[in-house]
Amino acid sequence: MPEAGRPTYINIRGVPYRAELLEENGRSRVRIYPVTG
Repeated sequence: MPEAGRPTYINIRGVPYRAELLEENGRSRVRIYPVTG
C-alpha cells in the first residue's frame, strides 16, 4: 500500500506503474499511473 507523498512503483504484466495515495474528503484512494520512459 503506497503512503501519502511517497509513490510506490509496481509492475503489471511487465509494465511499470506508479501508485500514489490520494486523500480526499477523509477517504484514501490509490491512483495508478503508467510510467513512460
